[in-house]
Amino acid sequence: IIVGAAPHPDMGAIRLALEGSEQFTVSSYTNADPLPIGSEYALIVAHNYGSLNQEWRSFIDESRKSTWFISEPKDDHLLLSTAQNVVSVSIEDSKGDKVRAHVDESFVLFEVSPELEGLLKQLPPLSVPFGIYTSSNGSNHLLFQMLGSVETDRPLLSFGSSSARKIAIMPASGIWRWRLVEHGINGNQELINSLIRKIAVYLASDRNTKPLQLINESIFNEGDPIRIRAELFNESNERITGPEVELNLRDEQGSEYSFVMSRKGNYYELRQSNLPPGSYEINAQAVLGNKTLTDVSGFEIREVLEEVRNLRANHAVLKSWADNSGGALINIGQLDELSNLVKENTDSAASLYEESSLDPLVELRWLLLIPIVLLGLEWVIRKWAGTY
Repeated sequence: IIVGAAPHPDMGAIRLALEGSEQFTVSSYTNADPLPIGSEYALIVAHNYGSLNQEWRSFIDESRKSTWFISEPKDDHLLLSTAQNVVSVSIEDSKGDKVRAHVDESFVLFEVSPELEGLLKQLPPLSVPFGIYTSSNGSNHLLFQMLGSVETDRPLLSFGSSSARKIAIMPASGIWRWRLVEHGINGNQELINSLIRKIAVYLASDRNTKPLQLINESIFNEGDPIRIRAELFNESNERITGPEVELNLRDEQGSEYSFVMSRKGNYYELRQSNLPPGSYEINAQAVLGNKTLTDVSGFEIREVLEEVRNLRANHAVLKSWADNSGGALINIGQLDELSNLVKENTDSAASLYEESSLDPLVELRWLLLIPIVLLGLEWVIRKWAGTY
């Protein structure tokens, strides 16, 4: 929802930028319009909040939805300061200032491209209130004000939270001029549109992703390369590769191996080999802004016998054996030559071996028992029959 006290070019510029992406459906309202009923929305863009009527201000406050506050110098900044606590402005001169933008290099909520940083230096100044700016301790600043060539610490675009909702506040007017000038420079408005969309995505999204994630297989065979992947997400759920990711491997004996993961596109990777078999615990750590992010995983390396590791015949070894023994190695296409090889090989002629041995009969004493037993048997039979 985009709502303003009255139609304004900045409201139109933001709407055009968001409608250029399929991620967003946008509705615009002013003080004269009735409040939306039953509409589902994730973000409110409130232009000149201090100039909205009481009904709309109550709607924004009670919605508890993430809100992007944009205000002109003439807006009621006292009311704006009561609606959020990220940045407050105490007005000292109603005429305001003209300032350019410079990027805070420590900003980590979403990615800011070098091309956008370069473009901001060429864009026309914005109108901001002149006064004393006060930021809360938990605020994150994307843009600061620059007076001429002097960079100041006065916030121009800041992020934080208030009453359990995400807040962005930009006390400035003139975004529509940025889009026009970018078109004159680049022939399109993609960089400013991208900035507006990133702000909206961050404010509208709920974090449902672990900021640091390890991805790896749980089982490896001995000798296989170990591949571990890590993904790092900022507050807008964008993959980033700015900070270093340190990784520690710990085996069953307590030995530890420390690495710094390599950046590969929009993720991190570690490839390692020659680790001994066993179970390993993985601990990863990265520092994003003022937060230390961690994740834990693990894997097992299984021992593999050489015979199981290589199931294919090693023809070089077979040929070596054949050559050393006076043989030959032939493949399936040479089977017709096998009979010729056998005939030509004189060492393969058939051999017959005969061995003779003589044993004296007198040494075979057990043979004498046979006639003795037979004679004794005959005498018994004749005796029993009564014949002699």
